[in-house]
Amino acid sequence: MIFQEYYWRNLPHRLPLGNKFFITTRLVDSVPVEVIQQFELENRNAVKLLEENYPNLDERKIEIGKQWKRNFATFDKYLDNNQGGNHWLKQNDIAEIVKESLHYWHKKRYDLIAFTIMSNHIHILIDTWDVESYDTSVTIIMQSIKRHTAKQSNILLRREGQFWQSESYDHLVRNEREFINIINYIIQNPVKVGLVIDWREYPHTFVNEDYLYLLS
Repeated sequence: MIFQEYYWRNLPHRLPLGNKFFITTRLVDSVPVEVIQQFELENRNAVKLLEENYPNLDERKIEIGKQWKRNFATFDKYLDNNQGGNHWLKQNDIAEIVKESLHYWHKKRYDLIAFTIMSNHIHILIDTWDVESYDTSVTIIMQSIKRHTAKQSNILLRREGQFWQSESYDHLVRNEREFINIINYIIQNPVKVGLVIDWREYPHTFVNEDYLYLLS
């Protein structure tokens, strides 16, 4: 199993290639700094409490994993409902730039499974199963996507400067049940915020046809 480094808010982790990854990244300044700090403080306190209450290492890992998922879901809900900050992805031509870039690397660096593009963030699910062909780290994959889409989007927006937030949320999908749940989480994002009634109506959601049978 090949491992590659990745970073989330300057914290080192290990991501093994040959797996499925759920990635969320957002626009720069889409969330106020003080809100991010509050989320991080609450998560640290919750994790500390779990460490104190679960002496068994295996149980502790499971509970901390659940806490990280809860924290992510709460933060994602905030993103969905935050009217402030940047919402450039709401523009159809900007969303199309992102879609084209995600599809461009399909069968080059990963298998593209699903994505949805919201007004200020995107959710992506990819598979790097073929380690002989897909030998690029998730970090570099996202850097390439962000660099290209930022350049093209800034041209359309007639602006300069940072487009994406530097860090991303990267999660290794550990089993089939989680994989199915994540696909459904992605496609239901526009539905749960009231943009459409059926996920198929949203123009910036994609699911690889090979996985449509998994949808609820």
